Amino acid sequence: MVVLSMSSTIKKIINHFLQGTFIWRIKNHVRIEQERNWINFQNSKAPFLIAVYRGFKIRLYRGDLLTRSIYLKEYDQLEIKFLQQFLHAGDVFIDAGANIGLYSLVAASIVKKSGKVYSFEPSAKNYKKLQENISLNHFSNILPFCLGLSDKNEQKRLFEIDQGLGALSSYVSSSDQSVIVETEVVTLDDFVKTNGVPKINVIKVDVEGWEFPVISGAKELLENKDAPMLMVEFTDSNARLAGYSCQLVYDRLVDLGYILYRINKELKLIPESKLDYYEYSNVIGIKDGSQAHARIKSLLSI
Repeated sequence: MVVLSMSSTIKKIINHFLQGTFIWRIKNHVRIEQERNWINFQNSKAPFLIAVYRGFKIRLYRGDLLTRSIYLKEYDQLEIKFLQQFLHAGDVFIDAGANIGLYSLVAASIVKKSGKVYSFEPSAKNYKKLQENISLNHFSNILPFCLGLSDKNEQKRLFEIDQGLGALSSYVSSSDQSVIVETEVVTLDDFVKTNGVPKINVIKVDVEGWEFPVISGAKELLENKDAPMLMVEFTDSNARLAGYSCQLVYDRLVDLGYILYRINKELKLIPESKLDYYEYSNVIGIKDGSQAHARIKSLLSI
């Protein structure tokens, strides 16, 4: 019986090798464990777990789809790796649509105490989580603001979404589950002047369809020959609900003198042609001759 059992075990191992499942399990061991850990967390009563992510800590919340993606390292990995190559100590980073603070935390860990991160999150619920993540890491170089960015200074209705979709809260109504809250919005041009913001190196814009007004409200800043590098989310389903389109955003950035790129798997920048429709893409904008362009030359694949 022992011989038969051993023979059966060997056959199973051989079959696993032939089918590739054994090698797959070895290669994906970490991912499988992460999936198990996340499921256990979801089944627990804990409101959040604290994960170590690229050298800092971040609170991830039960029932939140974005935080699951962050935990499994599926969310914007190319963009974050690219930022780690581009940003330097002492830089200034603008995070428009900070949510719980992933990009702000990444940037703060790179720019160090000599740099600054200005984080904008208009949703009070998300803003509280952003503050918690800043405090968790004792980052004194992040300046958070419970504000939205737009093309004028005013009070504006925000459609706040819960049900694990807080990252989709927007100035555009896209869900029957949303709750309307009044928020303050400002133009980035006015904010920079009023608050004495030093030279900005990178602006990341991820505002669920409101990208065109945000860029319009930063016209003076972006017209400069040495304007910051931009990282802008292009998602037409959101933009068109707002009455705009990613093609309109593309044209506006080109009119401002930006050359647009996308990031490939080798972290090189490939020229981005204007598409008829964008499902989801993070587009990089750089001005030829700017300091950002000089810094990024080694990453240009043209």
